[in-house]
Amino acid sequence: MNFKPITSCFFKRKLHLLAFLVLIILLGETSVFSGEIKVRPAFSVRGTYDDNINFTQRNKIDDYITTIIPSLDLTRVSEKSRMEIGGSVNVKRYSKKQRFNKTNQHYNLAFDYIPSPLFTINADGSFTLDTTTESELEETGLRYEHTVDRKAYRFQPGFAWSLSEVDSLSLNAGYSRVEYDEPFYLGYDNYSDYDSYNGALSWSHALSKDVATFFVNGGYSMTSYERDFYKEAFYKEISNETKTDKTGSYSLYSGFNFSFSPKWSLNLWAGARRTISDYYQIKPDKTKKEWTDRNWGGIGNISIRRSFERGYISAELSKDIIPSGRGETLERDLAGIRINYGFTKRLNGALSGSWSSSESERDHGTIDEDYYSFTSSLTYQVLDKTTAELSYSRYQSKDHSDFSKARRDVVFIQITTHLEKLL
Repeated sequence: MNFKPITSCFFKRKLHLLAFLVLIILLGETSVFSGEIKVRPAFSVRGTYDDNINFTQRNKIDDYITTIIPSLDLTRVSEKSRMEIGGSVNVKRYSKKQRFNKTNQHYNLAFDYIPSPLFTINADGSFTLDTTTESELEETGLRYEHTVDRKAYRFQPGFAWSLSEVDSLSLNAGYSRVEYDEPFYLGYDNYSDYDSYNGALSWSHALSKDVATFFVNGGYSMTSYERDFYKEAFYKEISNETKTDKTGSYSLYSGFNFSFSPKWSLNLWAGARRTISDYYQIKPDKTKKEWTDRNWGGIGNISIRRSFERGYISAELSKDIIPSGRGETLERDLAGIRINYGFTKRLNGALSGSWSSSESERDHGTIDEDYYSFTSSLTYQVLDKTTAELSYSRYQSKDHSDFSKARRDVVFIQITTHLEKLL
């Protein structure tokens, strides 16, 4: 099944049209740019000891890292709209391995506009420049021993309608583009640029005001992975062409948001997905073969939170599919727990732990990894606008495909100061 002439082009045209309409409406409305402006600059300095900076099984490299993080957030609120603009720069400098010095960046923009009490328009986008060791690990649970720079572009417009006092309907679309500074190649780390498109229609019904909501969501997503065969050194004699692996997924699920009391809350949803993957595979005789997989699977999430006077405890279980830089869509299971407790008015402590399992969604995939993390931290309010944080984290990864394991311990202390001013 070929997605490109139908699905990819369809999503591009519809998404670009939707984005254009959102921007025209927002820019044409003068109230978007009126109202109160809140400015929040912040500045952080962090000192880190990392005993395995590349998260490798062998040949571990430890280092001391100094990080400077300036950031600025602007918020403008008016009677009918809200606009947020933010940006941060993360300057990392290594004491020993200075070739790893890096300046990461993140910028975001978000609009919410209410032209009438029954209709809302929203749009948000972001650009991120970072490295794969941290970003891919957090997003997919995959460990990358070969670190490269990554650029990520994301945009998501949407609409929401209030059908009645208890019923509402929303339509959302999304596009993301992720680029790596190395092409797809054979080996342990298979980096592949990819484009992701998604759209979803959701209906919700308030069972009781501020207590329980029932919702149903149906959607489609498609991810295209770029494979440059002519750049794969071992197989460069095959052809001078670029091929694209594609994964499309239809999903339907329903669930509840429920507040038992001011202290207890529960979010639960579950459903099914139908996934179709088209991809190329290079055989031992150096010929290419096209495969198509069609799979059914379950998706879902359950999260619960208990608040108390000095903090809260929360837990989550989830199952979903996500794109990755390995050139494959993953089925990821995730479990996590977090405890936050205020010892005094100024001293706060937190504990968190998580486990995830990431496997290839397609039948002939090669990815099967488990990832564990544990973090404990103490935060002390030194001054009214200044905090000091001490944190320790342990990360462990296990690859079931090649039986490799890796462990990493990270300790840091960070001083953060922030301001807030109305203009």
